[in-house]
Amino acid sequence: MQESVIVINEVNAKIGDWVEIELADSTILSAAFVLYVVPLVAFLAAMLASYGILTSLSITDHAEAISAAVGLAAVVIAYIWIKSSYEDNNDNKSKYLSTITRIIESEHLTCNHHVKLEDTYDEL
Repeated sequence: MQESVIVINEVNAKIGDWVEIELADSTILSAAFVLYVVPLVAFLAAMLASYGILTSLSITDHAEAISAAVGLAAVVIAYIWIKSSYEDNNDNKSKYLSTITRIIESEHLTCNHHVKLEDTYDEL
């Protein structure tokens, strides 16, 4: 199986070179927070708020199911917002890209963390 990854080429690797890529731990944690915590908070806030509003209006029939549906809708909206924020901001695009850290000689390949540069792409 072959996968494609867009990376920042700071070492001037050429097509056909074996390279080592790296992504900072802080970047991984930041992405995980945005992709998991933000939708979870949106779900809980929307569900609790809608349940509170429904019960204060004395709408108790199916209040739990309606609140759950509102919470799920909030998750969908949160993911749409995350996707549009990512696509509209070039700083975010480069922030979450891996970087080529070095070119590896083919006789020194020791693990699966090395990849072969197949193609280049000039703009983000």
